[in-house]
Parts: sequence; structure tokens; C-alpha cells
Amino acid sequence: MSSPFIGIDLGTTNSVISLAQIRGNGTVSASAISISRVIQPIPNVSGKTSYSTASKYTLPSCVAYDEDRIHVGDYAKSLYNKFPERVAKSIKSQMGNPLTRDLAPDVPDKTPEDVSARILAHLRLYAQQSSQTNHQPIKHAIITVPANFDTARREATMRAAEKAGFSVRENDGSWKPILLSEPNAVLYDLVQQILNGDILSETLDLSSKKRVLVYDIGGGTLDVTFHELELDEVNKTTLNISEIAASRFTQLAGDDFDALVAEHLYKRCIEKFRIHEPAAAQRIQTRAPLVKKMLTAAAEDLKTRMSDFESYSAATFEDDAWLFGALPVADSAEPSYDISHPICDERYYNDTITKAEYEEMVRPLMGESYRFEDYKRYNPSDKKAGKNIILPVLDVLKKAAHYYACRGEELSVDAVVLNGGMAKMYLVRNRIKEFFGIEPLTPINPDHSVANGAAIFAALTDRYNLTNKICIKRHIQNHDIYLGLSAGANDQLIAAGQELPFTATFEGYRLQPQTDSVELPIKLGEEDGEEPRTIARSRITFKNKYSRETNLKIEASFDQTGLLTLNVFLQADNGRVLEKSSVEMLLGSPMAKNSGGCRIIPKTGSRLVASNEIDALCSLFTARNRNGNKHILISRRMENILNCQNPTDFEEVVLRHLSRSNDPSFRLKLYEIASAFHTVWSAEGVASLRQLCNRDMIRIGSGYNIDERRRVLSDMAIALHASLT
Repeated sequence: MSSPFIGIDLGTTNSVISLAQIRGNGTVSASAISISRVIQPIPNVSGKTSYSTASKYTLPSCVAYDEDRIHVGDYAKSLYNKFPERVAKSIKSQMGNPLTRDLAPDVPDKTPEDVSARILAHLRLYAQQSSQTNHQPIKHAIITVPANFDTARREATMRAAEKAGFSVRENDGSWKPILLSEPNAVLYDLVQQILNGDILSETLDLSSKKRVLVYDIGGGTLDVTFHELELDEVNKTTLNISEIAASRFTQLAGDDFDALVAEHLYKRCIEKFRIHEPAAAQRIQTRAPLVKKMLTAAAEDLKTRMSDFESYSAATFEDDAWLFGALPVADSAEPSYDISHPICDERYYNDTITKAEYEEMVRPLMGESYRFEDYKRYNPSDKKAGKNIILPVLDVLKKAAHYYACRGEELSVDAVVLNGGMAKMYLVRNRIKEFFGIEPLTPINPDHSVANGAAIFAALTDRYNLTNKICIKRHIQNHDIYLGLSAGANDQLIAAGQELPFTATFEGYRLQPQTDSVELPIKLGEEDGEEPRTIARSRITFKNKYSRETNLKIEASFDQTGLLTLNVFLQADNGRVLEKSSVEMLLGSPMAKNSGGCRIIPKTGSRLVASNEIDALCSLFTARNRNGNKHILISRRMENILNCQNPTDFEEVVLRHLSRSNDPSFRLKLYEIASAFHTVWSAEGVASLRQLCNRDMIRIGSGYNIDERRRVLSDMAIALHASLT
């Protein structure tokens, strides 16, 4: 008997496991599997506790560590209010971290992947017991992850699946391709429903090419991706999906709404107790972190209730179906919601929040000032933009616009697919509708769409004789990838959005003298503008050592699975290849703690770490000239600095060294750098530079006996000072 086609949405707030089935007409469909879980404890006369259970389609992604038992799901979630330090919640946002946060020291699961393994194991166990799977053993599954999950988070997900009992490795020990991006899963589900006739084709007419943006917002992550959908020219029953762009910003979702509202509730709580119980208010403030965590549950409930007030929707989501009917209407013109929530010392925070007050609390996250055309002016490095649900859209639109501009086409959006738990929130849906000017599309059951799409993908990759098929024709790189160089410099090997597979050649690097090996750290560009972090590391060893710096060329090739191949060539000055060596690196695989070898010397035009470069330059002036090539090394380092990509980063470092160093030769080089870079420095930096020049200028008739180095330095200071004024 063949293994069931299983898809799993390992969500931040809820998780779902689905089963795909092949219909008699050769089409495929998927549905969620009802999973048993503990709902509440039942004390009995013997003093022992039994538990009532129920089966539902969505499993809260919570794990509670009781004294004698570990619970997954609804009961675990209910314990969070009383024992937040013993309940793992929203663990998906911590995937890739070495340790879980905010859990008691005696909790047995120490890493986020251990907690995730508990959730996956629970889904697997009860899916095997379900009549929907005919009680078949489940070893294989497709598991979804956010499109922008980096390699560390993806690998952590793979390890969690392995601990849960899923088959995740090939015979040679390498990872199986069991991960699927959540936006692609949503498209698989929606498109398959259209191809099968479950959704009217007019919803999204696939008879012609369509440009579709997927906006998948859940409890912990937000995925925004851009795709092209087109029927295959030869086989009209196959739909080709091309990935065009993906947002680099994913860490914004329902948890951020809850955290922001909880902060407001905490402030209101303190004010109320200050009026009626000042002593209690002080007690609450001393336990602020715990109280705020407890109030997030009230904020989450408030978010759900407020959405119910909006009359635009005639449906609510409940496990596996839409329930159609009229929503409750508030008695007053201004809907409100009463809160009664435990906080500390058996005290309750009681309050009434109106719909308008809630909307004002979350307003900073709505990006209300942005319009569609703003993608043309969007700057991803703008720190003033803050964090809101529209910036990831602008990021994707700008990338997609660049893609089409290179083909002589204009950007347009034919449809927007809205999915995820937060898609049920009227504020999100209304904002997306307002931004694009079109009604967003939603799969038949958004709560299950990701898991259903993953199960459909499992069936499509296993069975190729289906009537309707979906094929991903174009893959893109989701992250900027860099090569780590000497002195902390990094050079980009591939940019986010680049089509895969991809090969590029990089020349102008150099091998340090008297070395026969180089370290090759591969780094991932961070979303928040921080320095890239190392995600893979290897070493290449050559047959010979070379007495002087040797030219080095690198060929980098990326395939669609995350495998990076580096071919490294040592060359003579005339271009003749002296040696060649290669290494394959699976991004996200375990790294050696220290691979050894020297770093590659950056090429001209690299982005440099200013402090490291100036410190190295300073060391050259103080070091002994053992090899007689000191002036060559200084000249080459100066060439790299003067041609770097980031001259503004050198402002603070150069001015600091000028204010401290007394070596005329070193100061002369610093003035050369300042002379080349000061036009992009701040007004304050230029003013400081002018003062430093005054310090080194020798006035005519001073009467001092000045050596030649000091005179050359003075001439440089005078010339630079004149250019500054």
C-alpha cells in the first residue's frame, strides 16, 4: 500500500495536517485531517486526573509541560494564562535559535526544534489513527515554511521533522526536498480548486497569463510573493507557475498586533489600579513582563471579537468549513468588548474596549500612508519606515517592477490572494483591498489552505499521470548571499530575487602570501540591515604556497536546492591558471567550528569594514618590514579602501585615528582617504576634519626645523583644508 499524500502547515498559532487523494477522473483534491487533543482536565474521587478530549481540524501550536505530562494543543494553550513559563507558544518565530526563550529551566525541550518536534509528532500520531488515512503509517510528508525562512530555520524545521519520526534524509544522508514555501502551497490549493471546478473559473481566469500577488499573513510570519500563472503551451492541462519576487521582510503578523495591543492594555491596567488600588499598581509594575505576557491572551481574544463586529463578512471560520449566516450586531452605535482577565495576586483587569479604540491601538501597523505607486520610491534600508503590513508589499512590487522593466514591460497585478489566520481580520482585508483597488481572493478554506496545498504538492510529485498538473517553472533566490573576505569584508555572490539556477564569475581577489589554503565563509544578508551572518563554511587547499600575493578568481554556481558550488582559480599576472580547486556547500548544513585557512583579500570595489581596514593599515606602519614589501602592501590596501563601495562608513574611523595617531606617514594616508571620501561625509564630520587639518598645517616663518615627512603632511593638510572651505 502506498504511503498517504500528507501535507503539514506547521504554523505559529495553529498547525494543520492534510491528506490528498486522487479522484477517479485523475484529478487531485485535499482535505484536513481531524486531530484529537486534550481539551480540559477532569478530577475524580481517586485523586487522579483524567482528561477530556476532542477532535478538531486545527491544532493550536502550543506545548505545555505539566508536572507529569506534556500536552499539545487546546489545553496547553489554556494553561498559558496561568503558567506562561511552562507553555511554549509561537515557537515558530524562534526556529533557528539555539535555545527557546521564556521557558522554565526544568522544561525538557531546550530548543525550538524540540518543541516543534512535539507538535509534528502529535499530528503524525493522530493522523495515523484517523480513518481518513485508513490507519496507515505516516513517514513521508511535505512541510511548509515561510518563503523567506533562511537556511538555519529551514534546517531546524527538517531536524524537528526527523525527531518527530518523519523520513527526511536520502540514503546518502542528505536532506530530502520535503519543504515547500507557504505562498506556493496556497497557490497549489487555490489553483487546483479552480482546475478541478471546485471554484468558478471566473474567480481567476487561467485561460490567459495572470500576474498574482500572494499575501499570506498568519500568527508569526507574513509572506508576500509575486507569481506568473500560465497554461503550458503544449499540455493545456498543466499550469506553469513562475516565481517572480519574494519579500525580504517576514517578521510581522498576528503576534505583533497582539503585542502592541497588550502594551496598550497594560498601560490602561496600571492607570485603573493607580486610581483604585495604588499599592496593587506598584505590585503589577514589578511584574510587568509577566503581566504583559498574560495580557497577550486578552489581546488575541480581543482581535477575534473585534473582527466579528465588522459587517462586511457574512462568514466565520470554524475548523473545516465556512458557516454562513448573519453575524451578531452590537446594540450601540459604537461596538465594544468587555475584558476580564487575571493578572496577578488573584486580581483581574476589567475594562471595556471600543472598536475605534482597538483600531487606534493597531494603527501603527496598518501602513495607512502608503499607496500602490509608492513602490517606485520605496527604499528597503529606510529605518524611518518602521514596521507595518504594507512595506513587504512595496518590497515585492519594486522587485517585480524591476523584473518586468528588464523585459520592457510595465508592472501590473491581476489578482491578490489573501490567506492565513490574520486574513480573517477585517482591518487587514480592508487595507489590502484599499491598497490594490481590487477584492482579494481567498481559498475555500483559508485555515487549511497551506496544508492542503502541501498535500496536493506531495501527490503531484509522486504521481505524474494526473489529469490536471501544476509545475513550478521559475525558481528565485530568496536571500542575499555573501562571501566572507579578510578584515571582515563581504562580497555579494547572489542577490535576492535572482532566478535559479545561477552562475557568476568574480575576479580581482588575491591570495595572501605564504599560504596554501583559504577559508570560505558563506553569509546570509539580514533583513534589518545588520552585518550578514555565517550560514556555511568550508576550506580549499592548494598544492603549493606562493611567496607573494597571487591573483584569485571565483566561479559561484547555485542550483535550485540550495547547493552552492565554488570553483577557485589561482592565476598568474598574465591570466594563466596556476591551480584550480572546488568545493560544494549545502547552505544550512552543519558547519565546522573552525575550518582553518586564511581569508581571501577583497577585490577592488568591495564593501569593506572600515574599522578593520584602518586598523590593518595602522598595523602595517608599525610592523617590521621583514619581506621588504611593506610599501606594496600599504599601496594595495589603500587601493582597496579608496575604491570601496561604502565611503560613508569610514568617516568616524578616519577622524578617530587622525585625532589619536602621531605617525606622520599614517596620518598622510588618512588624509588621502579623507580627501577622497569627505564629499559624502556629514557636515559635522567635515567640520571635525577641518579642525584636524589646522593641527597639521605649518605656517611660514614658524622657525621650526621640520623634517621632510612632516612637511609633506603639512602640504596635504593645507590642500585638504582649502578644498573643505
